[in-house]
Amino acid sequence: MWIQEENKLVKKKELTEQQKLFCQYYVSEDTYWNGTRAYLLAYPDSEYDNARSSASRLLSDANICQHIADLLDKAGFTKENADKQLLMLMNQHEDRQVKLWAIKHFNQIHARTEAAISKAIKDGAVDKDIFNFKVIVNGSNNNDSILE
Repeated sequence: MWIQEENKLVKKKELTEQQKLFCQYYVSEDTYWNGTRAYLLAYPDSEYDNARSSASRLLSDANICQHIADLLDKAGFTKENADKQLLMLMNQHEDRQVKLWAIKHFNQIHARTEAAISKAIKDGAVDKDIFNFKVIVNGSNNNDSILE
């Protein structure tokens, strides 16, 4: 099997048991995506400073990243699932701030731009009020409209 690494394809390497353990700890609730903590659990004889640099090195390895992605897929953390969760938040009507936050992040994830949003509004595909707060869409601290 081949995986993408820095704009080139490389052959997937088999991970050691400790590397697999590192990946499992990394995605677990025990470490909550903290590479240093995951490394210290997977390699208990390591010193803290060594764990920091080694975790960073492991997390830049394409094989490690692929294994982490595989673990997340098996647990149901897929792009499709994330989109469904954001869609649920976007479609709820109890909390407008949450709704707008979800729309902002959905658009960021899918690399949508303000120009595309403006076009959708102009075409009548999207309600202008949904994008009325710069604080949500652009992360600014004022409530100015982002659309002219």
